[in-house]
Amino acid sequence: MTRLPVVLASFLVLALLLMACETDVFGPDASTDEMITSADKRGPTLDDSYVLPGAMIFDIAATPNGSILLGRVEFGELFFGPNTIKEIGRRGITEVTSIPTPPGSPVNGLAPIGQRNFYAASGGGDRTVGAGLWRASQGNERLLADVSSFTLGSFDFTTGSGEPGPYPNAWKNQRCEPFVGPFSPGPQTNPYQIAAKNGGEVIVADAANNGVIRVRANGEIEVVAFMDPAVLPGDDPADPEDWMVLGEFDLGAFDWDDPETFENLPGAFGIEYDLGADEITCYVEPVPSAVAIGPDGSYYVGDLIGNTPQNFAGEPSPPGLARIWRIEPGTTDARCPSSACAQVEFDDDVELNSVISLAFGPDGKLYVVDFDRNGAAAGFGIIPPGGGALKQCDLESGMCDTILGEEETSLMFPGAITFDKQDNLWLLENVFEPTVRQVSY
Repeated sequence: MTRLPVVLASFLVLALLLMACETDVFGPDASTDEMITSADKRGPTLDDSYVLPGAMIFDIAATPNGSILLGRVEFGELFFGPNTIKEIGRRGITEVTSIPTPPGSPVNGLAPIGQRNFYAASGGGDRTVGAGLWRASQGNERLLADVSSFTLGSFDFTTGSGEPGPYPNAWKNQRCEPFVGPFSPGPQTNPYQIAAKNGGEVIVADAANNGVIRVRANGEIEVVAFMDPAVLPGDDPADPEDWMVLGEFDLGAFDWDDPETFENLPGAFGIEYDLGADEITCYVEPVPSAVAIGPDGSYYVGDLIGNTPQNFAGEPSPPGLARIWRIEPGTTDARCPSSACAQVEFDDDVELNSVISLAFGPDGKLYVVDFDRNGAAAGFGIIPPGGGALKQCDLESGMCDTILGEEETSLMFPGAITFDKQDNLWLLENVFEPTVRQVSY
């Protein structure tokens, strides 16, 4: 976040990933030049590959009628332009509707519940601007839940006073945001991937707030769980002594009136008040960015993992930092780890580095998208990319097979997966120059 699609405080989980693209992502609008490589347009086939240049896509989702929704983020004058929802179906790629989010707030997650009837998560920019959950039905869009206000609580950015929203993750010092973001000090939120349960509630992975929320059909929001900081493989995530420290920062050593102060920080901006003069400890943030509802009704949530000390030295994150959590259905206010939120155990050979999407297949196995083997900071250009991976995991045995991405850089910045009603597996490859295609499994 760090975040993404702010990586994705974690990332804007991916708003800032834009900076990492080696191609000219700010090129001309190519919305009318989309290429469909299928021999005909009867509908998706195994050989179909849909290329959408000139935009970013953070999520894809299969609809009940067999088509594929995608949230196309256009490039505008204010960083992000309109969020257009498109559909891959029998007529090729057609436009469904648009989500009127404010500038800088991309559509990060989609959850269809009917024909042209779906939920969409809008990501929060700095200071939570734009964060929300939307309900779209037959071309009518409305903001169902204001996640921004829920996160802020009574916090006042101009004075630095008050308390953030109801997240009980007390380990997070809100003054760390300029160092881990870069964002303004105070609460941040970035609703990323979402999963709809029976149409009556939506589970949201909140990447910048390091937690999971539930939004009910009436717009009511409640905290499902919050994640403790990242730990090295083999360390105890429940032991604060094992939490990975991003850095110890002596705020009294900074001259906040000197413009060079901000150049020397990892990326601060937007500071409008005195942070104080004491020392603060900032941890490596978990950045939960992926969520799926399992066959057992439990919520499965994956960590993207924020910036690490190694990243600031230009080195990859330590391998195997990312985790997947199993949260009991109906849970509220749980801590991860706890009895209600347990880490999924995998074989020692299984290495997850930056989990950005999850989906259960028709075979009951969990399919996992690893954004990049060197860590999500590769999306910033802070470190070189190592290539992503698509894995098929058997939760009973704890074993995973890599479907794509065996060789380094053979799969670049994958962003999401979904299964259609014919049990075909679709992959969003390269969130910066997107291709949506089917893959064999």
